[in-house]
Amino acid sequence: MSSPPFSQPENNHSLLTRRAWLARILKGAVGVILFKTFSAEKSAYAVSTGPPASQKVRSIGETFAYERMTFTAGFFLLSHAGDAVINLVPLNKKKRYRATLTGKTRGLIAFFTRHREDTHISEVTENEDGTRFICTRLIRDTKIGKSHTIKIFEMDYEKRQLTVTRLKKKRKSDHVKPIPEGVIYDDPLTAFYNFRFGC
Repeated sequence: MSSPPFSQPENNHSLLTRRAWLARILKGAVGVILFKTFSAEKSAYAVSTGPPASQKVRSIGETFAYERMTFTAGFFLLSHAGDAVINLVPLNKKKRYRATLTGKTRGLIAFFTRHREDTHISEVTENEDGTRFICTRLIRDTKIGKSHTIKIFEMDYEKRQLTVTRLKKKRKSDHVKPIPEGVIYDDPLTAFYNFRFGC
């Protein structure tokens, strides 16, 4: 499976000023917070050894539907550096769901990151046997201070096209890229649920 192109383009011409250096350190710290030091509070799912043989096996969507997980981040002397919420809700169409991740920095980290807020919305569908999610649309909404950027990734696997739309202030740009045969893109939210379901 190929890695998705869901990352900001590299800027090889940026100057490494003190502010840029501090920003990189803080971004790294936030990354550590998000992926290593979160502790779950009241997760809405329970661990089981599997259903009895006579019980119907639930699909990935049925397993995690309406689940809501709340996280609080902290490290070193900063006990509350950020909050995040992940939830999954069914859409009107069968086997389609919307997964949402919202995160916000707090306290001193919020000051240095200019009160950064991130929202990731992933619209997914189940595969044929219901064992994994496939992302068909990803919305990445980022607010840093007064800056507000929205990126929308739309995957059309029938036409094998990936459309990337970028919205910032009043500017809009669209780019269409081919999706190679056999490639399915996993965004972080889709991968999060697929990994937990054993895919």
